[in-house]
Amino acid sequence: MEEKTLNKNIKLNSLILKIEFFVLAVFLISFMGADKMKIREPYVSGKFYEGNASKLSSYIDVLFEDAVPQKGGKPRGLIVPHAGYPYSGQIAADGFYQAKGYEYDFVVILGTNHTAIPQECGYLYDGDGFKTPLGNSYIDTKINEELSKKGLLFKYNNDAHSREHSIEVEIPFIQKLFPKAK
Repeated sequence: MEEKTLNKNIKLNSLILKIEFFVLAVFLISFMGADKMKIREPYVSGKFYEGNASKLSSYIDVLFEDAVPQKGGKPRGLIVPHAGYPYSGQIAADGFYQAKGYEYDFVVILGTNHTAIPQECGYLYDGDGFKTPLGNSYIDTKINEELSKKGLLFKYNNDAHSREHSIEVEIPFIQKLFPKAK
């Protein structure tokens, strides 16, 4: 009887060690991967839009519920405002709502430049994505690379993005409608 109990304890301890090893391995892999990712932290979260994920998600849902009905077919482009949500959130939602139900692999966001000098071209962020309370939205780095090769039109300049809100405030709408789009 004691030998059976001893074997069960050995098997249980072995299983526990395997689980602990697996958890540790997953943690290390995710931690090492996080070091390699360059994600732009939100700058106006909690100021221009809700900083809490569930409140932000609910707020955007309400804006979409009140959005103007869709008109026409699949949009190829939208022009939406970029102010704080209390001022322009409903109009932005009206615009983004026109693309609801369609699929997009990537979304190009052209934002105005309020903070970077000089203002000589379009400034690309050279990281992997932008973070909002709704999570990370990843950049299609291959498209950015191609744009940067176009000469004077686009350059990498992370300083231009560090305190800029015009792109950041659009991303939560895109995350809600097209969660897989870059």
